[in-house]
Amino acid sequence: MFSLCSFLAPPFAPSRVGPACPLLPTPRRCDPQLSQFRHRLGAPIRRIRMTKRRMTKVTIFALAAAAATLAHAADATDPTVKARQEAMETIGKSMKTIADMAKGDAAFDSAAATAAAATIAETADKVPGLFETPADDPESESKPAIWTDFADFTEKSEALKAAAGAADMASLEALRGSVGEIGKACKSCHDDYRVKK
Repeated sequence: MFSLCSFLAPPFAPSRVGPACPLLPTPRRCDPQLSQFRHRLGAPIRRIRMTKRRMTKVTIFALAAAAATLAHAADATDPTVKARQEAMETIGKSMKTIADMAKGDAAFDSAAATAAAATIAETADKVPGLFETPADDPESESKPAIWTDFADFTEKSEALKAAAGAADMASLEALRGSVGEIGKACKSCHDDYRVKK
């Protein structure tokens, strides 16, 4: 019967090694019936795993961007540089609020997430003005490339403002989609214009 209807066979055949014990799970063995069972259920399982992997990558990406913004070895003495650092810390704290919700480390709160995204957009709008004049301070993490290609720097600040302004925080799934876009905008600017310390 099993030769004609192999798809009806149980996925795990009883072990032929030693006496059977009802308290122990049956060992997995590589047989055609098991491979057919996996083939039938493999596609949905793979989709779930890919979604989890993608979500993990997006969350790590966002948290890395927030951590990079918050990481200052010491406060600057130059008032211009200090104002820049405070703006970046504001963005970093707001980004962490959203990323923690996406990761599940904080309970989802649509109002708090919306406020954090609005703070990011508002602060990103001020960033080009804070960097108009070069300032020299040992604690500054700004690359000189900011002032040699200020138009591109401004464009990247605008991209962050746009990503945060367009963020949908109505649901946890929507937040998870938006946090990746905000994180990418942060990273794009940091890669080109921030000194890694």
